[in-house]
Amino acid sequence: MVPILTTPRLILRPIEVADADQVQKIFPQWEIVRFLSPKVPWPVPPDAVLIHYRDTVIPAMERGEEWHWSIRLKSHPEQIIGCIALLTYEPDNNRG
Repeated sequence: MVPILTTPRLILRPIEVADADQVQKIFPQWEIVRFLSPKVPWPVPPDAVLIHYRDTVIPAMERGEEWHWSIRLKSHPEQIIGCIALLTYEPDNNRG
């Protein structure tokens, strides 16, 4: 199980499929995508986040191979401002 993490200002909540719509609205920006893996398509398709969460992220979290969190301000916990992941199977390949 992926824990909920907190800092004085932030809540890091495990990614859920229900987060996909909100992330899809903020994710497809070149200034974000250009720093990610070349596997991320550009332009980002309209259902890319849902497919990625449903088919890749959630199963990997359930297997205990990856940990993914949404980043939220404590002052606005319903609003996702970013995401971060910990991937242990490929050394030095952790980006958020």
